Amino acid sequence: PIFVDFSQVLTGTSTVRAYGEKERFFNQCQKSFDNFNASYNLVYMCNYWLGLRLDFLGGLIGAFIGAVSVATARYEFIPAGWLGLALSYSIEVTGFLKHGVRMMATIEADMNSVERVLYYTENVEPEAPDIIPEKDPKAGTWPSKGVIEFND
Repeated sequence: PIFVDFSQVLTGTSTVRAYGEKERFFNQCQKSFDNFNASYNLVYMCNYWLGLRLDFLGGLIGAFIGAVSVATARYEFIPAGWLGLALSYSIEVTGFLKHGVRMMATIEADMNSVERVLYYTENVEPEAPDIIPEKDPKAGTWPSKGVIEFND
């Protein structure tokens, strides 16, 4: 609505001024901007919240691997190279988690569009065809030229 409102006001500026409705349209555009900014900020706050939780989860995984490496160091149960590799991968797991969540959200949004298209193709009745031969007027009963004749 924000872009539609703004483009309508820009297109009809002279009409808005002629009827003295500047204040009303200004307030309407301002409300549209406020609604857009509120939803935009909410999306970013949700993304930051999720990012923080995923970073925390990645930190827990790294801490777990570190704890396993310290706990098993004297027994040499797991080779040091493997523990180092696991620790380096645990640092990267946060990025993979964020990317996976982003891809799942994108797929969900795309599938929403697919669901909408499927609904429209299966549940909405089609319009009548452009030409219905049974309803066409008989030849000679309908004017064949677009001419208007005036008789005195």
